Amino acid sequence: MFTVTEALSKAFRENSDKQSGQISVISKDDDGNVIFISPSDYNTQAIENDSEGKAIFIGLATPGSAKSAAAWQIKKITYDGNSAATDIQFANSSTAFNQIWDDRSGLSFG
Repeated sequence: MFTVTEALSKAFRENSDKQSGQISVISKDDDGNVIFISPSDYNTQAIENDSEGKAIFIGLATPGSAKSAAAWQIKKITYDGNSAATDIQFANSSTAFNQIWDDRSGLSFG
């Protein structure tokens, strides 16, 4: 765990590394604790697009995670009539990495 100050400092240092080309993310876990997510920690990704090519679901997991494993953080993106993203919601209203990518269409999002 990191304090907010530690997480911001670490993110600044990581994001200052132009060689990596990756951006670090600061988030909170389900208990409200500040956490630091490095792209290399969760570099397995899955994306489902709609018929127009817009991302509907985005999933992140640790490397090597099967899409059938409860190891995913899944986000759902909704759009307005002009194809502008209007909302991003997490599966079961949780930022935890404990969802199953294969079950995404049946999950609740909030």
